[in-house]
Amino acid sequence: MVSLTFAPSAGFGQAFEAGLRAAQEGDFETALKEWTPLAERGNASAQYNLGLMYEDGTVVPQDYIEALKWFRLAADQGEACAQRNLGLMHDNGCGVHLRRVEMGS
Repeated sequence: MVSLTFAPSAGFGQAFEAGLRAAQEGDFETALKEWTPLAERGNASAQYNLGLMYEDGTVVPQDYIEALKWFRLAADQGEACAQRNLGLMHDNGCGVHLRRVEMGS
């Protein structure tokens, strides 16, 4: 089992904090409920945290495509952890189409 490390968020107040507290207590359903609207409104930390949930299959079915979507949205806003996870998913071929490139001589 993968240990999730959720990122804090500045500026989105009580809803984000409620989700963070819930996640820390293992109540991922509440965290998902709190973070989804924030992520949809552009909160990078909420987007990153949803990416973690979809990558690991926490409360939601594991879905690498959905994880990549949330990581990409957060990464585009400069969220460093999302940038790292996005790179790792690409490197590991999770949720991306791999194309074999043959080297000529």
